[in-house]
Amino acid sequence: MIRLASLEMHPLDQEDRIPKIKNEFGSGMCNITRCCTDVCPEHIQITDNGIIPLKERVVDRFYDPVMWIFNKLFGSPIAPNSGED
Repeated sequence: MIRLASLEMHPLDQEDRIPKIKNEFGSGMCNITRCCTDVCPEHIQITDNGIIPLKERVVDRFYDPVMWIFNKLFGSPIAPNSGED
């Protein structure tokens, strides 16, 4: 997740990983209890620096009602339920 977050948040990276993060990498399976952060041998703040920002990007893309209406009105190719399981 940290590697995905570092790629996704890099200003020069252009690849769109948000649908894969939602559907394939299991960001929705994390309930943000910070268990992984507590046991990390490298003391990486996995939850704060990786998982939460990725979950926020997924929510903004797929579940934000304002963006959903905007996309419906202006015909954006990104629909809130595209790529559903």
